[in-house]
Amino acid sequence: MTVFDLIPWRRSQTYLPDVRRFFNDVFDDNNRWPSLMDNDRKFVPSIEVQDEATAFTVKAEVPGMDQKDLEVVFDNGDLIIRGEKKEETTEEDKAKGTYRSECRYGKFERRLPFGNTVDRAKVDANYKNGVLTIKLPRTNEAQQAKKQIAIKAS
Repeated sequence: MTVFDLIPWRRSQTYLPDVRRFFNDVFDDNNRWPSLMDNDRKFVPSIEVQDEATAFTVKAEVPGMDQKDLEVVFDNGDLIIRGEKKEETTEEDKAKGTYRSECRYGKFERRLPFGNTVDRAKVDANYKNGVLTIKLPRTNEAQQAKKQIAIKAS
């Protein structure tokens, strides 16, 4: 499949072969060109937020990190997750060199706004098997304020 297969209108033969070859090379997984997305090789953890009746649950995937390299802060209504994924290499590894690396390393910060809906005194964080799980209990006011709105057909 090429980029041109995604065009919704009829493909014509008027495309310049050089342009077609360029897009095929750039978007091909096995290409020799650097990926357009590889310019910023920074690690950013994936986040999942679950909205439950009495609490929010935030899960951050931080594989290969130690608990000591993570920091969780609740500041002015924002949940802040900071950390650093460190590349571990020995002198022997450096001498061998790397053929290809798709791993991301570096410092990161994720900021999630929750406002005044969270009871800060009861926030709890756990780390297990590369997943950071943060439980953010709702305040009593936020629990009472949440209301399901019925949708009427017209």
